[in-house]
Amino acid sequence: MFPPGPRKPLLVAFITNADGGIRERCMSLGIDCVVVKPITYEKMRSVLGELLPAYPGSDNPPRM
Repeated sequence: MFPPGPRKPLLVAFITNADGGIRERCMSLGIDCVVVKPITYEKMRSVLGELLPAYPGSDNPPRM
């Protein structure tokens, strides 16, 4: 998911409304993941589970 080399911070946007191209604008600005509120524990766990293992240097899966 991420190229090798220096790590960049993961950017996750939490938005209240996905209408009007907001999600696309966020992604075009470099946001790694856009999550529409309300956010449940299960949704947050899923998002982090997808992003963190793919992050360079993360040899251990996240514990929750």
